[in-house]
Amino acid sequence: MKNSILFKMILLSFFISVISCDKTESNEEPENTKLVRYTKKKTQTKEQTTSLISFSLDFYPEISEIVKDIKYDVDVYTIEYKTSFKGSEIIASGVVYIPVSDQEFPLVSLQIGTNVENKNAPSLNTSTPSDIEKALISSSSTGNISMIADGIGFGKSSDIFHPYHHKESSNNAVIDMIKATQDLLKETKANSNGELFILGYSLGGWATLSVLEHIEKNNPLPGLSLIGASVGAGAYDLNEMLEITLQSQQYPQPYYLAYIVESQIRNGFTDKPLDAFFKEPYSSRIPELFDGINDSSQINSQLTQNINELMSEEILTNLDSEKYSDFKILLDQNSIKAWNNKSELRLYHGTADLSVPITISKSMVIKLRDAKGGSMYNVELIELEGLDHSSAAIPWVIDSFIWLKKLN
Repeated sequence: MKNSILFKMILLSFFISVISCDKTESNEEPENTKLVRYTKKKTQTKEQTTSLISFSLDFYPEISEIVKDIKYDVDVYTIEYKTSFKGSEIIASGVVYIPVSDQEFPLVSLQIGTNVENKNAPSLNTSTPSDIEKALISSSSTGNISMIADGIGFGKSSDIFHPYHHKESSNNAVIDMIKATQDLLKETKANSNGELFILGYSLGGWATLSVLEHIEKNNPLPGLSLIGASVGAGAYDLNEMLEITLQSQQYPQPYYLAYIVESQIRNGFTDKPLDAFFKEPYSSRIPELFDGINDSSQINSQLTQNINELMSEEILTNLDSEKYSDFKILLDQNSIKAWNNKSELRLYHGTADLSVPITISKSMVIKLRDAKGGSMYNVELIELEGLDHSSAAIPWVIDSFIWLKKLN
């Protein structure tokens, strides 16, 4: 009996010792924190990348600055990763481009612009990338580990209505995409040099400036050094954007207005009905227009550019009334507040932009300057002369990657 008790005590001491060693002395790699699964879609050769982007040389000769530095084949991966929306864990998706090399490279995170079509999720289009995604692939071929998230509401998370201009979920999706990419690098034995560059245009510009603020204030990516951010034509102050639009007689992108209100309603952020914002027949049409199939031009064609015909009389005349105070608070919460940024920051904007007027970027720069006590250190506004919201996008991304080369 005594021997049995002694044996049990020895056995218990052994297990305690093993458990203690596992907790304090294990050299095993930590498990992935965000990556759920990944699929290698293809390896794109440097010759293919050169051919892909060289078609643009006649229209954008400055792209030659990128083409001449193309030197790596690129492995293309789609990934699924964990993020959160409204306090619950969800699975999102995106694309990662990794140069085929044993060298260490910077991380580049590109935030996608406004999207309404499920089929346009980058993870579903690795064989037919958009023009901006082509530039991202080319950047990877010059020596960057690049990524682009589909955005919540697209790709793997298409069962959710996209939370358009919602800061918390946007920040979560971007940060978690970067963490998932770091997990992927461990899985594929690729190497980052610890530097991070972020960029985005339109909605992506707003999302990039938002996540820049989040990174600098909260440090959610320890071990990474943020070397710069390039943002283009974002609606950084949503209340300012709304007021400018309502004061206009014509607005070329009425679907932007419908999108942000419909998103707030469908995601439970406001209980106001559509007819508090839009006149008939538009208020009744809007829900069926955002079906994940219609593109932006199809949605616009079912609305009107005439603001007085589109918007309700009450919002046109009583925007500052109590009725809309909670909606304006929502817009304020999801706007970018100026802070004393430490990273290099460039804001780009086309001078002929009527969709998001350049006054939005000029106002943001003034606020950033004031947050620095009047200094323009680390902040630069680049005006793209004569270009509108669409035509400024490619010059923005080309110049951003040329700038990134200088930052490296």
